Amino acid sequence: MGTQGAFRDALNSLVLAGEKRVTLAQEDDYRREGEEPDFVGERLALLGSDGVPVAFLQTTRVDVLRFGDLRGEAGDELAEAAGEGHRDGAHLHDGYRRWWSEQDTPVTDDTTIYAVWFSVVDHEPVHA
Repeated sequence: MGTQGAFRDALNSLVLAGEKRVTLAQEDDYRREGEEPDFVGERLALLGSDGVPVAFLQTTRVDVLRFGDLRGEAGDELAEAAGEGHRDGAHLHDGYRRWWSEQDTPVTDDTTIYAVWFSVVDHEPVHA
């Protein structure tokens, strides 16, 4: 989740607390990484900033939508499940637009995004 450092640590804490249950990815993110899109049943490692897994997640749902759709009812549901304090879908839309722009991966309202829903299936203690 996120980039290494304080931001990733904060997101991971939200995941481990059960507050963050979804994340968003651009279709182009998968292409850049040479990966296939996430799928239901997939098991994923939640990495700490040091690259060591802190938990394992399982994908429970994947929604494919246009970025502009975040401003609607689907966005409101995602805003709540993202656990990051977004007031509604429009606020979520603006936050992700800003984030992806800062990462030099800007989006338009027609950009295809994946809403990847997950649950924690195994929590590994972090060793210092």
